[in-house]
Amino acid sequence: MALGGRSCVVGMGIDITERKRLQRQLLRAQKMESIGTLASGVAHNFNNILSVILGNAELVRLKLGTKHTVSHFLDKIASATERAAGLAQQLLAVARQLPGERSVMNLTSVLQSIAQAMRVMLDSNIQVQLRGADDLPSLEANHVEIEQALMNICLNARDAMPKGGTIRIEGGVVNLPPDFCAGHHRMRPGRHARISIRDTGIGMAPEVLENAFDPFFTTKGPDKGIGLGLSMTYTTIVNHGGCIEVDSEQGKGTTFRIFLPAAVGDAPTDTPADKAPLLHGRETVLVVDDEEDVVVMARDSLESLGYTVLVARNGREALDVYARESSRIDLVLLDYMMPELDGEDALHEFRRANGEIKIVLASGYDKDGELRPLFEAGVDGFIAKPFRLQELSHAVRTALDSE
Repeated sequence: MALGGRSCVVGMGIDITERKRLQRQLLRAQKMESIGTLASGVAHNFNNILSVILGNAELVRLKLGTKHTVSHFLDKIASATERAAGLAQQLLAVARQLPGERSVMNLTSVLQSIAQAMRVMLDSNIQVQLRGADDLPSLEANHVEIEQALMNICLNARDAMPKGGTIRIEGGVVNLPPDFCAGHHRMRPGRHARISIRDTGIGMAPEVLENAFDPFFTTKGPDKGIGLGLSMTYTTIVNHGGCIEVDSEQGKGTTFRIFLPAAVGDAPTDTPADKAPLLHGRETVLVVDDEEDVVVMARDSLESLGYTVLVARNGREALDVYARESSRIDLVLLDYMMPELDGEDALHEFRRANGEIKIVLASGYDKDGELRPLFEAGVDGFIAKPFRLQELSHAVRTALDSE
């Protein structure tokens, strides 16, 4: 009788623990949704501003040449703009946007690269160990997002060891059962890569551990970050069908464990490409954007590549221009968020007018996957704001040359 009663108490304890874990997951999802609304609201205008800065800096460099005395300062402008764009992408990652473009990536080489980079970056009183990185499965993933997510954890480990210590990065392979995956959003049973990152630092107090993945939560000073690193890491891992767990105890260090689904087949294909040249053309492009500065920058950029450019400030005006000039327009560079007929509605109107017209969509964000139906509707290309001149030249040329 006593044994049965004890079993009942244990069962109730397990049930309450599971309920609390699910409640924490729900609360975290609600927080992510709130920050997502904020990020989506500011991303459009923020990326338009960055597009103008980056685009004009590259136009000046193109006109002056890379050997001009001011080229060095233009490089700094471009670099700072890209860092600002990176911050916008962090906000959008926290907002649970669709992941970036994916390919089969070599996890072994990524872990080796991160370990080497940390050894170069860190002081001599911090050692970086890499174990079990050989023969890891490949991942179907966005190389940049995964690398940044793992780097964020390593940088947090560094900050947790002000007096020095050890960061141990370890890889492995595991077959996850259904009962494990059932407790994690988007996970499916099967073969997964396991990555653990452990530090010998100061560890986290229980209240810090509870909020570690919350957006804008940080224990660092205002000049040491804004608390998006681990939020972005969490979102990246979940968006890739994986999960992340953390154990920590004050004075005994912290361990992050990451599980990511293995790709079907292990044939890594994503090696960094050399910078491609600018691609030119003689066709006519209709640029559609509600921001005057963006219109001017895109027009000047395309004209520098040899294109003839027509412009419109909203979807309704774009359709009027197309009605008059359809015989000479070869491609439409279409902004997504606009007044008076937005990009989605304008796309469908263009398709009704001419099912063969080439359309490249430009946007700084994708709120809750809104852009996916547009790709299914026949968008010929996509370019993310802010974009470089090289990226614009390739997006336009690729769309024009597609069948």
